[in-house]
Amino acid sequence: MFQYAMGFSLAARTGLPIVYSTTFSQYEPSQLTIDQVFNLQIQWCDDSALISCLGKMASSPIARRLLGKVSEFTKRQLWTSMRTDILNGYNEIDIPNLSLDYYIHGYWQSEYYFLRDFDQLKKQFVFNETRSINEISADLIGNNEKIGVHIRRGDYISNSRARKKLGTQLDEYYVNGIEKLRHKFAASKVIVFSDDIRWAEDFLSPLFDDIYFSNLPGSSAGSDIQMLSQCDHFVLSNSTFGWWAAYLCNNPRKVVITPKKWFADGTSDKDIIPISWINSQKYLNE
Repeated sequence: MFQYAMGFSLAARTGLPIVYSTTFSQYEPSQLTIDQVFNLQIQWCDDSALISCLGKMASSPIARRLLGKVSEFTKRQLWTSMRTDILNGYNEIDIPNLSLDYYIHGYWQSEYYFLRDFDQLKKQFVFNETRSINEISADLIGNNEKIGVHIRRGDYISNSRARKKLGTQLDEYYVNGIEKLRHKFAASKVIVFSDDIRWAEDFLSPLFDDIYFSNLPGSSAGSDIQMLSQCDHFVLSNSTFGWWAAYLCNNPRKVVITPKKWFADGTSDKDIIPISWINSQKYLNE
């Protein structure tokens, strides 16, 4: 979603068409593509488009990963027709020659890459399914404030690279976050979403009343992010899944609690957390 959002805004700024690559999906075949979740009309490119842009040797997934890593390490753009996310935090993408085709490589995890166009961008993120958070429990129907909790475990535990890079949050983080929001919104209900929902239920259900868990039959990542975005306030893990659910939330007074440390390996998380969320956390202490 960050990559799509950055591309959408870059196209608006430069007037250039944007196409997207799915060639990395051969390494993660179970991953949903963004147009399976949202009603997006995306133009996907194939290997030939990448070859025309980068050349045959540099266009392979392995070569692109390697070039990206070297660019990140050296903090330099190594390929004339390639732009890599080389800095931690926002850095405007330089497109010096509008007559060239460019390959844009990176995560682009900052709202500053698309904030100026977000009103238009948000109209693009229309879910293919129509799911309601009230499906989880009839008790959620009504005007009570809803606190959405997203707990990421899964590959953050099982995958050694993800565990080293990101890692999971301490159990106390989620408990403290829920308690802070519950103190501010006394009549609220808590709804938990996780890729390890059984663990979350065993952990949190003894500690809180009016707490519900998203474990509906037939649910998916797409339905979960849609229902999570319908909450009013959030306690998030260090995951872009929860980040986007909270970002798409329509509540202008939402309070979003985020981890103090996004990356376990010490990578800078500069510009990942929107300033409005930082300000909303100050509201808890007023």
